[in-house]
Amino acid sequence: MSLVSKLTKTFLPQVLETLEEFNQEERAYILCILAGRFPEVLPQALEAVQVQLELSGYLNIEAFNSLYLTELMPDNLLINALELTARIDEVSLRIEAYNTIIPRLIRSKNKLNLWKNLLHFLSKRSRSGLLQELAIFTPLIFAIGGIPALRETSEAINKVTKWWN
Repeated sequence: MSLVSKLTKTFLPQVLETLEEFNQEERAYILCILAGRFPEVLPQALEAVQVQLELSGYLNIEAFNSLYLTELMPDNLLINALELTARIDEVSLRIEAYNTIIPRLIRSKNKLNLWKNLLHFLSKRSRSGLLQELAIFTPLIFAIGGIPALRETSEAINKVTKWWN
């Protein structure tokens, strides 16, 4: 979307008004792209993504990932984005989105609270899904607590695995 890089704030209200005429998938996609340049659009973009997921379960992952790339996303909206990511049905797309957001989570001053929220979303997965997705977050766990946190996480997984067997 090279046009977005040339768009000024002056025209943003007209662009947002025009988006009301687009279908939901296109609207969510364009809002995600716009949010990368205009942080004030982030809440609308997340809302559009949520509606898109509820309507079809489908999401343009490249556009959604662009939301994560903005450093301007406040942690409260980042929590919403994490919840939306957890709701992506397609495993490969969900993992791609998580891989995109991990560096942003690591840089957050509030990474421990974000991790706690993320664990809540992950806990709704099946056992195998949970274990598969937990492995993705090794860099975040390390950023939060170093080697001891990784060790404790591994021990906790082993302990719970014994309960499951």
